[in-house]
Amino acid sequence: MKTLLFRSIVFAALLFCGLLICSCKKAEPSILVDLPVTDEPDRSLPYQYPDWMAGIPDSMKLSQLTLPGTHDCGADNHSGGVPSGSHWDVVCHDFRFSNQLLLGVRWFDVRYDNVDTKLHHGGFVLSRHLEDIIDDAISFLGNHPSEAIVFLIKKEYGGSTDATFSDKVWEVLQKYSQDHFYLNDNLPSLGEVRGKIVIASHDNTNGNGHILGPEYTWPDNTSLHFGNTTNFHYYAQDHYSISYVSYDVKSNEVRHLIDISYGYPDPNRVDLNYTSAERDAVATSIKEVAENINGNINNYLTVHPDWRHCGVLMLNYAGGSDDGNCNPNLVQLIIQHNDFETTKIGTQTWMGFNLNVTKYRNGNPIPKVNDFNTWITLTTGAYCDYANDENNSVKYGRLYNWYAVTDPRGLAPAGWHVPSDMELKTLVDSLGGSNVAGGHLKQIGTINWGTPNTGADNSSLFNALPAGWASGVDDDSEYWNIGLSCCLWSSTSYNSTDAWYNFITFDNSNVLRASENKRFGFSVRCVKN
Repeated sequence: MKTLLFRSIVFAALLFCGLLICSCKKAEPSILVDLPVTDEPDRSLPYQYPDWMAGIPDSMKLSQLTLPGTHDCGADNHSGGVPSGSHWDVVCHDFRFSNQLLLGVRWFDVRYDNVDTKLHHGGFVLSRHLEDIIDDAISFLGNHPSEAIVFLIKKEYGGSTDATFSDKVWEVLQKYSQDHFYLNDNLPSLGEVRGKIVIASHDNTNGNGHILGPEYTWPDNTSLHFGNTTNFHYYAQDHYSISYVSYDVKSNEVRHLIDISYGYPDPNRVDLNYTSAERDAVATSIKEVAENINGNINNYLTVHPDWRHCGVLMLNYAGGSDDGNCNPNLVQLIIQHNDFETTKIGTQTWMGFNLNVTKYRNGNPIPKVNDFNTWITLTTGAYCDYANDENNSVKYGRLYNWYAVTDPRGLAPAGWHVPSDMELKTLVDSLGGSNVAGGHLKQIGTINWGTPNTGADNSSLFNALPAGWASGVDDDSEYWNIGLSCCLWSSTSYNSTDAWYNFITFDNSNVLRASENKRFGFSVRCVKN
């Protein structure tokens, strides 16, 4: 009898473990664990990027962006309905779906069971219905119409056929105005889908006559898969079961697809790169796995601040964990790997790059002056390239003297202007004041900025770059401090010879307000009228 009882206990334990191990697979149910609904408040968000797509041009395809995503978006700690004893291998996030949106996440892995009509993590029935996150998304987009959201919907642990699943998803979508959704099976531009939920399907081989967006299918537990459809192609990396491989193996797979995304950009290709993984067989929590992998990917992106088109990075513990781990700033860092035409900081909208024009707004050319002896005698507008090298201007923008800044023909493009001294002060104050604002303005890393690039987090998405300056006086050198300093002209005169500017440097987080000779060549960053 004892032997029989022991065997029964072992069998039950193995059955339960099997349920957990297949938690990221498309599988048929054997046990459903229906969890009680809980709704505890999330902690305060470490940052918010509810409108970050506003600075991206309409013409960019979603496939050309670097997008933060979340794996199993409904499996959150505080509203997902997960009992405390199962947190270690069910919970994937400490922020609920609505807060993931505010963090800046835009691509969501939605695991749905059309039989019980709930979101799932494997056999665990979560507290949310598909309608719940649709409602949250519609509400968010109503307040933030510049944004676009992608739902990659997968049948999770449902016993129905793909055709029946498609019918049920379609039935749910029909409850809403179809203006809320983009259902075409091609890759849209951002302008086509602002304010919409883009529907896509994962492992659904039979739409049963319904178009439920692009279809993505890849082998289970793949380290890299290339898929090709009529309208687009894609890579997928979803090596989730890593109980018997090192974190470095998984991290290298993520890095490899980032390398492909950046090195071989293709607007007709989507790169789905899952950083998420589990080590259930060795009793390691999802959070501990995320701590290791998120850290590795955070470090990789930090040393490549200029990389763009890095794919969709699907995370666990987006925004970090409640205990302060799992790299809270990773979503912010992923967002920074996009090119922004504009960025909104406080009440102001700024250009996302230093000015690089060679003509005034009325079409008249701005004189380019290469001769230093001529440059230091000018009292009229001119520009130069640092070290007379146009490649520097491509990266950092051109250097203008102050006479160009205030020329009545207009240095800034239509709808923009060079900021006054007071407008620069408003910028600095909105970022916490002069002691810290420099860090929030500077591009991360030490590829373009000198070491240590103190305090740089670029949380403002301003992406300040160290263009250095061209001297305006008879000095030991014509050009100074490229890679070390960023000097931004204001339009405000200090006296007959000097004007106000802001100075940011590599070795502290400050923004220094100072005046300098109007013949100096500094960078210009425009603010919207």
